[in-house]
Parts: sequence; C-alpha cells; structure tokens
Amino acid sequence: MATKWNDLSKDEQQALQRVADHLSVSPALMDFLRELGLVEEKLGGGPGLSKAGRVLLSEYLASVQRLIRRR
Repeated sequence: MATKWNDLSKDEQQALQRVADHLSVSPALMDFLRELGLVEEKLGGGPGLSKAGRVLLSEYLASVQRLIRRR
C-alpha cells in the first residue's frame, strides 16, 4: 500500500523534506521513513529519497502549487 502525504505526521513530513534537502534527520524518523519505503541508502553512501519518496513529495508540492494558484 502506498503511503499518502496526510498519512504522515507533521514531523514525518518535515523529515522527508529534510532528507530531500540533504539535511539531518533523527535516526528514529529515518528508520521509520525507511520502513515506509520512502528513504533508501544511495550508492554513493548516505540516505536519500526512494522513488516512492520522490513521488510522494512531488505530488504534495504540486498540490500546494495548485492551491496557491487558486487564490
């Protein structure tokens, strides 16, 4: 089952965004995001967004942009 943006707590959403920006995330949140399949170890070393994580984040950002355009 795919994880939806609103399934994540605010802390988890922020952690996913921090991973995307290559910022530090607590080990517990990193483990949780890995369990969800949103984060994976990259070939060069270190964590990064998985394909599912990139899709989830891009869908969320697109929805925010649509909301902003409607104003």
